[in-house]
Amino acid sequence: MQITLHSVTSGQPALVQLLQFYQYDLSEIESFQVDDCGYFRHPYFEQDLDDSNDRCLLIYANSCLAGFVLMDQHRYTDRISNGHTISDLFIMRRFRDCGLGRRVATTLFDRYPGKWEIITHSCNVPALGFWRSVIDRYTGGRYAESWLHRPPWHGLIHTFESNAQPANNEQNVVIMRDNAENMVH
Repeated sequence: MQITLHSVTSGQPALVQLLQFYQYDLSEIESFQVDDCGYFRHPYFEQDLDDSNDRCLLIYANSCLAGFVLMDQHRYTDRISNGHTISDLFIMRRFRDCGLGRRVATTLFDRYPGKWEIITHSCNVPALGFWRSVIDRYTGGRYAESWLHRPPWHGLIHTFESNAQPANNEQNVVIMRDNAENMVH
């Protein structure tokens, strides 16, 4: 499967629409409600996506829009500074269970070496299992877990370090900025 990650701004229509699907999925475990027009509005996403330090990446699988990943530089623990955080990863249902999320995550770990935090809401049982599996396999079990209870958010934070040693299965993943040039960091 050819995977392409396109860097976009927060107002990009495809990202805005995918956020609706994402919030719909999460509404089973969080208290997300639609407004009178039928749209999910959540201050976290509106505020979080306006930060200039955030990276919003659309995920394409074989040229089909398949999801998004949101990376930021917010720190949830004191264990890392000057590192990377994946705050949200969404894969559309059609593309789940084929390794797409794992390949996207490990590609980002390789591309951006250093300290990482991955946050997961405590009620999102599938995501907890996914991230434990991905991070354990990627780090060979060298990671830490801690629980954060900061109302209204309660969840698990995984912390680890990436040494940017590309895995053999991460071929055919391209990261693009503005749908044209390779991302440089």
